[in-house]
Amino acid sequence: MIRRPPRSTPLYSSAASDVYKRQIQYGPFYGSYGSEELRVHYELAVPLIYFPTVEKQYELSHLGNIAIVEQYALKNDAARLKGEFNRVRYSALTSQDHSNHIFRRLHAQLPRKAHGLYYRDLVGNVSTSTATRESSYVFFEIRPRFPVLGGWQTKWEQGYKLLSKFYIKYDAKDPDLYIFNNTFGYAFKSIRADKYIVSIMLPPTAHDIKVMSTHC
Repeated sequence: MIRRPPRSTPLYSSAASDVYKRQIQYGPFYGSYGSEELRVHYELAVPLIYFPTVEKQYELSHLGNIAIVEQYALKNDAARLKGEFNRVRYSALTSQDHSNHIFRRLHAQLPRKAHGLYYRDLVGNVSTSTATRESSYVFFEIRPRFPVLGGWQTKWEQGYKLLSKFYIKYDAKDPDLYIFNNTFGYAFKSIRADKYIVSIMLPPTAHDIKVMSTHC
């Protein structure tokens, strides 16, 4: 049984025994075992986005702040654009609700204490972002400078600061021992990253460094 997305007209191999609304059924099969090629081709009107690379950097300072920088490369693997991009045609598709495969925005939940947010790309600061402080997190929405069609990609950098006192503690038995405890995932948890790099910059006087992880 294959269940297709709504509003799509599929092409499927003739071996299907029953087709009803959004369901395509094959079988039941009886007798000796055998094999036959099965093909179903239908429209998937969603952006197929992923991150080829994500880099996240923490800079710990004695001045009371933790600076966090995240660099993203995003690609849309949906159906490729044929020919050149036409802004008039794009506006028509948007008004007719035929552009669901185009990537336009992302949402993230940042730490509640995050401040000094920024969002920029290779050109400079991008003003199409909003941030709202909720009870337990900061809701952060970004929109790229241009719509990302199938086969297109974009890169950007975003960052914010955290107060050290909420994330860096010291050992009561050893005041010279500082512990930085944090979750090191990137902001957009629902999107796959092929390569994810995390780096932590410590103060120049840091020594006897140890790393402990729940996954080790």
